[in-house]
Amino acid sequence: MKNSMLIILLVFLSVFAFSQNPHNLIGRVTNFPGGMVYLASFYGERAPVIDSLIISQDGVFEFEMNNSKTPGYYRVILIKDRYIDLIYNHEDIVFSTDYESPFDSLHIDTSQENKIYYDFLSFIKSNQRKQDLLGPMVEYYPKDDPLYSNIHVRYHDIQQNRRNYIDSISEHYPGRYVSRVITTQQRPFLSADLTERERIEYLKDHFWDEVPLNDTSLLRSTVYPNLVMEYLSLYGDRNFSQAELEESFMDAVDVIQWAALDNDIIYGFILEYLVKGFERYHFDKVLDYIATNYIQEEDCKNENLSSEVQKRLENYQNLSVGKHAPAINMVDVNQNPVTLNSSSSEYLLLVFWASWCPHCIQLLPQLSNIYSNNNLDIEIIAISLDNNQEDHLKAIEEGGYPWINCSDYKGWSSPAAVDYNIYATPTMFLLNKERNIITKPITYNELMIELGKL
Repeated sequence: MKNSMLIILLVFLSVFAFSQNPHNLIGRVTNFPGGMVYLASFYGERAPVIDSLIISQDGVFEFEMNNSKTPGYYRVILIKDRYIDLIYNHEDIVFSTDYESPFDSLHIDTSQENKIYYDFLSFIKSNQRKQDLLGPMVEYYPKDDPLYSNIHVRYHDIQQNRRNYIDSISEHYPGRYVSRVITTQQRPFLSADLTERERIEYLKDHFWDEVPLNDTSLLRSTVYPNLVMEYLSLYGDRNFSQAELEESFMDAVDVIQWAALDNDIIYGFILEYLVKGFERYHFDKVLDYIATNYIQEEDCKNENLSSEVQKRLENYQNLSVGKHAPAINMVDVNQNPVTLNSSSSEYLLLVFWASWCPHCIQLLPQLSNIYSNNNLDIEIIAISLDNNQEDHLKAIEEGGYPWINCSDYKGWSSPAAVDYNIYATPTMFLLNKERNIITKPITYNELMIELGKL
């Protein structure tokens, strides 16, 4: 009994001692003007601030990294566009840098994880630059020239160097967080005999072959968002039209989600990241595609997809071309009720805008040309996302907008904005007489092209 009590006491004391000895993140920033320094933690590309300190011009600060701080990326923010990203994995971190160029002047004094990480970043930057420079040479350099064989061999050697470097990190530092990060940077081996187009197609088919999408600890880093962006870049082409680009990205979405299929948490995380990214760039057709093909039935929804994104995906299903537009119940600036049937016009254009939006102020005067066209039976309902009634009414008066103007002054939280998944202004929906969605033009020219077809 005494022995049992002694063991319990020793275990308790060891746990207590561990909990009382947290690790520290210590930084010294030369040329610091004095003020606040912030510490942010990562979940994907999101980096909310979790701690802050006021420090003097000596630029020395210390954050306590207690046991509640999980392994992952942490960002020390000196000012909005000046910061240092570090890996924390239950070890002390000591670094120094300069306020004017925090990344380029960074020196890691203590932290094996970060020394490995920043050595790798330096290596991979140089390695990738060499590969990118040699790529056009192996394709266009005369093959009958004796130098070609050297270029050919060098192109392969550079790729092998990358593979060897990454493999050596995994071998020498198994289980470390930084090893998991670096392992995801392995890429398919590209033959020098391939053309640039063939390389891209090969990467599309094999990019994910050696990239594990099953490590949930990497969600506390930018690894998965960066991988997704790198893969999507293979599907872009500066010569593509908007429609062609969207078609291409739909193919990319299928490949990415298939690669993430083994882990529900990562699958949901990447799907949510894709939705928010395509919203940012107004790729509505891709969003419609995701909503149609990746939203799940009520009884088997992905629990790792936020309710907000799940709701938006459901809305996208309801907002696809051919669907009946969601109901609108508002009042105009004269307090008259406004619905989709407020006008019996052949066509109805819904425009979501705001007085503070410069692109809106450019678009709305152009819409006057359509509205005054006697050959086109069209009504316009302009729904403002303004919060301030005075700003809204002033913009209407200055613009002389003659159509139906309304707003509930709830901004992005307006029920109409939520139902129509409005995440940017201006946003337009063109409806037919039955108030079904004909098209969702992004620009005035796209609207004019569509109206020319009618």
